[in-house]
Amino acid sequence: MSAGHALPGGASVLGFGGSLDVAGFDLEAIDQLRAALPPTFSVDAVPHSSDAPDPSTTPAYRVVQTTEDRFEIWADDREIAVLPSIATAAVQVAARVELDLAAAATTTTVFHAGVVGWHGRALVMPGRSGAGKTTLTAALVRAGATYYTDDFASIDVGGWIHPHRRMRPGLPDDAADGPEPPPIEPALVIATKFEPGATWTPEARRGAGATLDLVEHAFAVTERPDQALAAARAIAPSVATLRGPRGEAEELAPVLLALVDAVVANPEMLTARY
Repeated sequence: MSAGHALPGGASVLGFGGSLDVAGFDLEAIDQLRAALPPTFSVDAVPHSSDAPDPSTTPAYRVVQTTEDRFEIWADDREIAVLPSIATAAVQVAARVELDLAAAATTTTVFHAGVVGWHGRALVMPGRSGAGKTTLTAALVRAGATYYTDDFASIDVGGWIHPHRRMRPGLPDDAADGPEPPPIEPALVIATKFEPGATWTPEARRGAGATLDLVEHAFAVTERPDQALAAARAIAPSVATLRGPRGEAEELAPVLLALVDAVVANPEMLTARY
């Protein structure tokens, strides 16, 4: 590790049923870390040495300040990032901790997917970074839907989706205002990505095939495929999937919300092509 010093103290972050420790965070920096994480995560201050000798207490990430404007993030004795302030380092560590806890989750299964609630049922949008999940999630929220998440869909063994709300660029400023919404049962999975000029004419799927697009976007699909499949089986009876490229999110959002109502009212309405 390069010459420098870690701020005294650290934090234990609890989320998705697991926890990770980080070091090099004083109380002000812990507040910045907490602000960068969703409210469903808890962040508690804990004492940490900058060089913990016991592997069981070694933090997952450590921030070391080497100059006034150089803050290094270390993991497993490797420098993984250099930031100009403790505030930006806190945001970077928060993002890494969130990903690590999502991949390690065992009490729920976490998927790369946006989720909104509409009239008591959920619309789920799986996809990798760049697929347009946040854009479509934001358009649905502006159309009146309730924001659950734009990238971390947490599904329990009963098939219910739990909120994981944090503000991201592109979301409406008030998207995460108010109390956390309750767990919600899914109704539609929308497997889509933006293509300029595309006309949305999706293929419809039900049963086991309706969850394939969701399974491939599980954080733990490689390490624990059985867990991802179990979560998919839990929601399969209640969902249909519509798969195909889309055009502008603002045009599609009200169509999708109307479809949630229609599918809930008449589960057999979807045929081979909507």
